[in-house]
Amino acid sequence: MEEKTTKRRVAVALAAMLACLIVVSPATALAAGGDVLAGGAAASQAVPAAAPQVAPSADGSLLVSAATGSASLTSGLFAQQAPESYDYAVTPILSPFNWAVYVKTDNLDPSSFRLVDTSSTLPSEESPEKGVYKLLDRRYLDVAYDSATSYRVNGGYIFYNANCDADGGSLMLQVKSSDGSWEDTPVQVSCPRLTNAMHYLLETYADSATGVQGKLRAIQEALDQIAVYPRTVYDMNSPNESAPYPRLASSPYREIGLNPHYDMYLASRQGLFVSALYPYVLDSLGFPSAMASCAYMLDPNCSVSRDPDNHAYIAVAAGGSSGVYGGAGAGSFGPIYSKFATCDFRFDGSDGDLGTSLTIEEAYTRYMRYVSDSNQEMGEYYDQVRGEQFRALIGNGSWIRIATEGRSQAGMPYAYITKNEHSTVGEVSDAWVDGRYVNANERFLPGEVLENHLDSRIIVRDVEFIEPDGAVLVAGLSYWGVSGTWHRFVPTGYSLKNDGAYPETISLAEAKQMGFDANTNRIPEGGLVFNGQKPAGTPFSTVYVEGVSLPQTMTFEEGDWGPISATITPANADIQNVIWKSSNEGVIWISGGNAYADRPGTATLTATTVDGGYVATCEVTVKERSYDVGDPDDWSGRDGGGSDGRSGYADASEESGGARDGAHGSSAGKAKGSPGSRESGGRVGYAKKANPMTAKAKKKTLSVGASKVQSKNHSIAKKKAFKVTKAKGAVTFKVVKYDKKAGKRLRVTKAGKVIVKKRLPRNTYTMKVRVSALGNDYYKPKSKVVKLKIRIR
Repeated sequence: MEEKTTKRRVAVALAAMLACLIVVSPATALAAGGDVLAGGAAASQAVPAAAPQVAPSADGSLLVSAATGSASLTSGLFAQQAPESYDYAVTPILSPFNWAVYVKTDNLDPSSFRLVDTSSTLPSEESPEKGVYKLLDRRYLDVAYDSATSYRVNGGYIFYNANCDADGGSLMLQVKSSDGSWEDTPVQVSCPRLTNAMHYLLETYADSATGVQGKLRAIQEALDQIAVYPRTVYDMNSPNESAPYPRLASSPYREIGLNPHYDMYLASRQGLFVSALYPYVLDSLGFPSAMASCAYMLDPNCSVSRDPDNHAYIAVAAGGSSGVYGGAGAGSFGPIYSKFATCDFRFDGSDGDLGTSLTIEEAYTRYMRYVSDSNQEMGEYYDQVRGEQFRALIGNGSWIRIATEGRSQAGMPYAYITKNEHSTVGEVSDAWVDGRYVNANERFLPGEVLENHLDSRIIVRDVEFIEPDGAVLVAGLSYWGVSGTWHRFVPTGYSLKNDGAYPETISLAEAKQMGFDANTNRIPEGGLVFNGQKPAGTPFSTVYVEGVSLPQTMTFEEGDWGPISATITPANADIQNVIWKSSNEGVIWISGGNAYADRPGTATLTATTVDGGYVATCEVTVKERSYDVGDPDDWSGRDGGGSDGRSGYADASEESGGARDGAHGSSAGKAKGSPGSRESGGRVGYAKKANPMTAKAKKKTLSVGASKVQSKNHSIAKKKAFKVTKAKGAVTFKVVKYDKKAGKRLRVTKAGKVIVKKRLPRNTYTMKVRVSALGNDYYKPKSKVVKLKIRIR
């Protein structure tokens, strides 16, 4: 068999060389990396394969040959071979895990075939991808590809099983037909037995334990040793111009303090294969989700709940007892720099090759080596946001400008770093400083008052302490709140230099009188920049808002919508944000900086500045849309904006005659678009009709298998999630209320696609989505809120 295979490969090479000498057709041309370029009718001329033969190859893996001999090779020099006539050998890359395998083959067109496990016993959803191994058409920094344009590696390809539902044994070869569909062949390719990440945990660590809780504890102990924290790979040759310096960012989770970010470079277009391959890359959401999956596999009737005080942990009730599980992988938050990546997946069996006989211990070690090398590289940056340089910049305490991590968060991007009586520095949380409230996410939250935070801490800045050795230390003095009474805290052995100036207890009335919430609507007057926009520690001084104005009145016609803004003074104030409120959202409502006039009526719009809390109001009238009698094809319209403070229209774009000022005429009541700008009302001479759009959820509850979101994000097409009929104009989708349990890990795009983030725990989630038909020249806009239920099972 080996001699026959060798002869056959020589024949292939000779045939290809001869074909190139005579003519090169699309069917036989090779890409630069060796992949056959698709196309050419000659492919259909290949002789059908004979019954396959199976024999062990030299490396011990099973090699499948269709034993076509020279007949199929010489039936036409310009004919592409049928995919089933090639040799295929499958080897797991990280045994026994089923996500990726190496397929050794002389078929140079990896898109022409795939391998399917038709008899897997692993649970799976019914889908076209069930049990399928196909080409991993993503490139990785640590894979030694044959060329820059090919996915071929040492005579083979990396294939992956997206659903992680194959268990090996025997894989059927499927080939792509001329119409793009997949056809079965009699070729069976042998593969070692495989499993997925969750079953491996149960089989390897839980089998010897007793009871659900005992098995979960065994799995927890194992994950504590083998899980790693996910890191983004950054390319140090591509500076990040939007955040060129290290920064500190507030976390959406209140139990976590400010996180340092070292993304001064852009993310690499290629990641690390060792990271994609390793099954236990788990952050503080993935780790408890993995434990929840194991709990449900052990006992489908168990109860799993998220710890309300720590997002990284879950409580599992099963078998008459309960336990708490979770955490995060080793390595913590941070970057991996691409320059440390080495092409160790060579699949040639040479020294240091990770492509053959890779163990979970070796994969862990390699990943953590990248982490260690990158940590050393970012040492100087760490010093700027956490080390000695940072402590020196903070001094006795300072306000800092910070970045925001993840989804939007309440409050302003300002935090306070204090130095305590032990000379250590750290961010404050749920505390009052300089008359401002810093919330549990370490962000300044405007508008708060002491009455709403009776158990919060009060910090008095720049207090002189006398240390046990008699030295004077300047630091913050803490008063701890208990039900509206604040108690002074001085550590044992310390005293206050001016003890009489700081009472031992403070009542609510006294705290108010002392001004501990006096600056609740004022952003800090100065401090240091740590938001990545400037070198860490750059001083800043605030330009405060001094006022806000709106026109006295605005007039709209029903169906109008467009940008709306308020005039902030001074124009160079640091915080230009305002909070909009409508007294009658049935008449007019504000979202995303746009005003939407829904129906005739009156309402009062209120704009409140985030900085300073300045307020301006405007009386709004929405009229029935009126039209001039005239030529139906006359698009002349009217001016965008004007002295009446009209908001402008969606079609008064920056490129049109109306210009941006016309669209923003509402701000100052004086910006006026040039004549001829098109208004959103559209055609003159036609009265707009009510939009007949109907919208509802396609199903009462959408169901998604947990396996689909175990290792990657999952999307649900719009047509499977929503039923929208008779809509006139473009249809858009916007979540107006997220599920508290899922947050933005479950969201809907503007186009209506539902995105389920990977490792979202099993549960039922509900969110509200506004479906809007924007109307057209004949129909008004219309929107409807749809309740969407999604169950991860």
